Amino acid sequence: MAKPTYDFAIVGAGIAGSACAYYLARAGRTCLLIEADEVASGASGFSAGLITPPIGLRLQPPMRELMLAAFDLHQELPETLGNGSGSGYELRHGGSVLVATEEAAAPALRSLLDDPVPRRRGARWLDPEQVGEVCPWIDQPQAGGIYEPSAGNLDPDRLTHAFCAAAQRAGARLAIDSVVSLEESGPGFRLRGSRDEYRADQVLLAAGPWTGTLAGQLGFKDSVNPLKGQILRLRLPPPHSAVGFSCPDGSYLAPRPDGQVWIGTTEESVGFDRATTDAARDLILARARRLCARIDQGEVIAQTACLRPVSRDGIPLIGPVPGIRGAWICTGHGRTGMLLGPVSARELVNLILERETALAMAPFDPARLGAASAPSGLETGESQ
Repeated sequence: MAKPTYDFAIVGAGIAGSACAYYLARAGRTCLLIEADEVASGASGFSAGLITPPIGLRLQPPMRELMLAAFDLHQELPETLGNGSGSGYELRHGGSVLVATEEAAAPALRSLLDDPVPRRRGARWLDPEQVGEVCPWIDQPQAGGIYEPSAGNLDPDRLTHAFCAAAQRAGARLAIDSVVSLEESGPGFRLRGSRDEYRADQVLLAAGPWTGTLAGQLGFKDSVNPLKGQILRLRLPPPHSAVGFSCPDGSYLAPRPDGQVWIGTTEESVGFDRATTDAARDLILARARRLCARIDQGEVIAQTACLRPVSRDGIPLIGPVPGIRGAWICTGHGRTGMLLGPVSARELVNLILERETALAMAPFDPARLGAASAPSGLETGESQ
């Protein structure tokens, strides 16, 4: 019996790939979602799941518009995906404080509120004595901060599974297999996995940092690289609060609904090494300790590491593979994958189906990194 040819083969069942499968299947396209390990087995299952509104004049287009649209979409997703998904997915609005850890940093941080957008969403400045009242986790001296009441967090694993389940209800098929080769074949594409072979009219690469390997087989080389991030999961003594905090250096404390507290993170360019390290553990604890002395009374339950996909210029890759008709990419979101993945998928599907997009997509076009060269035709081993 001849193998079916799908409209789309989507490689990677993280947040971007699962959301792409959902939007394409809802549009009536036949989709095969291929994942090497398990749904949300990469960064989409281990990120902190922070859904924070973009703030400040320093965030320039195109990322500002993408992040604003992403935050707004997340407010709709619990109703869209939560009912009947069985995932238990929810977006928890606890609020967060962006803290100035030193007096010298306070004026620049406070100036971010010159932007009217965060003010319309309820963001306001807190003087030092107010910070601990709003966020009881903070018990050490600081210089004030911006309170963002609309900030929230979610379980990244549950959101990704909710998208995948919704895609399957709409007709998408999930295959657990490692794609080891990808090539143009006739008017479409042939993907050979370690278990089976697949054919599709079009292919969409959303395999996180492994996307670069697959895109390279189509001649689009060095498009995305891994950036390791480590997180600690703790239990801390009271008082507890749903309000978390973050710092301009990228460190944060995020309370979870189950009573755990997640603190992070690191940014490590170490290739595809996913091992946790004592050095990262000590760094994360030291950063959190600046504002929360109770960190030393906490119990470390787990230390996790994941690989985030980062493009060469730090801007997500959302669009066609240069020079390859029918091949698409959705990756490169770095530390903001859970925030940006769903809206990137929605807009990419609009682009693919030649619908009007809500955002200008030209700044995210992978062609900005250069045209694809001739495919090598070489197999590179397990990729996703």
